[in-house]
Amino acid sequence: MTRHDLELSTGMDNLCTGIVKLPDTEYILPELVKGEWTWLATYGKQTLQEDTLGMAVFYKSKDLIRLAEDEDDYAVVLKPSENKLTYYFCAAWEQEPGGIKSKKEFIDYLNEQAEVLNAGLIVKQTR
Repeated sequence: MTRHDLELSTGMDNLCTGIVKLPDTEYILPELVKGEWTWLATYGKQTLQEDTLGMAVFYKSKDLIRLAEDEDDYAVVLKPSENKLTYYFCAAWEQEPGGIKSKKEFIDYLNEQAEVLNAGLIVKQTR
């Protein structure tokens, strides 16, 4: 996952990010949103070699203005808070070491990552 921290020099009502819409992919949303972070994703043939790839954007539910799509993209429109916005992008390729090889595995991975984000930072002191 890649974290994106945006800080705007001037106020904006919204910012948009998203994922390209390709013919052999499926658009996926979580069945149930638990906690502050959620996601939108695509899964299917998304490489020049027609390999299976999952792509997702994680965002805070409180920042959501709306989900949108057109003929080329799936988008999430977000509201910056105090001129700041954080979101994550991730991709999972079936050919990477230990790669995710099914839609179910990808959804399980996304839900696990959302749980990690929702848990926040845990600091343990050891002696």
